[in-house]
Amino acid sequence: MTYQEEQFKQSRMYTPLYAKQEPNHYPNRPPDGAKRPQQKDEMQQASHNLLQPQRRTSSNNVDSTISDLARFLAKSQLVTGGLTKFDNKPESYLSWKATFQTTTRDLGITASEEMNLLVKWLGPESSEHAKRLKAVNIKHPPAGLDMIWKRLEECYGSPEAIENSLFSRVQTFPKLSSKEPHKLRDLSDLLCELHAAKLDGYLPGLSYLDTARGVSQIVEKLPFHLQEKWTMVGTKFKEDHNVSFPPFSFFVEFVKGQAKARNDPSFTTIYLSPTHSTITCRKGKPTGNYTQKPSVTVHKIEVSEGGKTVEDIKRQCPIHHKPHPLKRCRGFRIMLLEDRKKLVKDNNICYHCLASTDHQAKDCKVTVKCEECNSEKHLAALHPGPAPSMSKPPSYPKEHGGEQANVQDLRCHRHMYRGMWK
Repeated sequence: MTYQEEQFKQSRMYTPLYAKQEPNHYPNRPPDGAKRPQQKDEMQQASHNLLQPQRRTSSNNVDSTISDLARFLAKSQLVTGGLTKFDNKPESYLSWKATFQTTTRDLGITASEEMNLLVKWLGPESSEHAKRLKAVNIKHPPAGLDMIWKRLEECYGSPEAIENSLFSRVQTFPKLSSKEPHKLRDLSDLLCELHAAKLDGYLPGLSYLDTARGVSQIVEKLPFHLQEKWTMVGTKFKEDHNVSFPPFSFFVEFVKGQAKARNDPSFTTIYLSPTHSTITCRKGKPTGNYTQKPSVTVHKIEVSEGGKTVEDIKRQCPIHHKPHPLKRCRGFRIMLLEDRKKLVKDNNICYHCLASTDHQAKDCKVTVKCEECNSEKHLAALHPGPAPSMSKPPSYPKEHGGEQANVQDLRCHRHMYRGMWK
């Protein structure tokens, strides 16, 4: 074997054999020509997945902090003015209590903090009860808080206390006149409050208002014409429904309707002061036709005599235009009270003395006395109710409207007009 053959055999013996390598196939390999995903995007996605739980935890912490801050601000607002002060009136205690408990329920305040709030927002009288009970139970705030609420219920929340307060408001309500429609509305609001409390069922003593005696004390507060109207309306209700007396709800609706009608701005009458007519006479005989007399309507005649003003309302009746005072006029006395009041108001006459147009009743200094009821607030000519029965009246001249004429007044008027035409 030659050297060349030996080398060739050795090379065949030690030549390493390699397995046939196949091309690699990637299942998610993009097609040819497509853009491969960058390694940077994959790293960002992985970091986002790792930080997501941390972000959720941080968000929960922020929400919790905001909730605590909102609760703190709510407490602060409550202390600075979120509640109204209790007015120590039993009829408003239940509503005040409901507002206080609703406001403080979700704030998570302690018993000691609630006692401090009660001392601050109770009225002058009720806060004294709270201060004393708080001082006694300073080491046991829950027990002190419970005692404060029980004391408030006894003094202001019991049915008897609320009923007494409501009836006291009715008794002290002033008597109304026909010139005070706004006060009639106030009375209507008070009656609506009574009716709502009666329907609630918590105040059994208010059933007394369904009787004639219970309503009579309220009817006396109404003006005289509304008292008469209620008598007619109530009588008709009794006949139509066959009951002993109308219920309190019907009376409340009656007063509410009257208050609404008399406070309606669409039907409010605006009374203007009447225009005073004056008569001017020249010296000498008047010219013109003496047979025809002009018709002149006046409310007040002013005649100057030496700088003095004479008011003829003291002597001349505005109804008959004859020389007798209005307060002695029988025709005026037999009129209905509302018609008399309207006549006095339309002629701008003092309601107190019936003898002047220069002042009102509130400024009148004349002392008067009613001959029928001895009242010092009005004359007999304005006494409510019908006129007293009189015997056969004396006959007076028809030219004076059937009224008694003052001889001196007649002479003065003749002399006055005679001097005017000379």
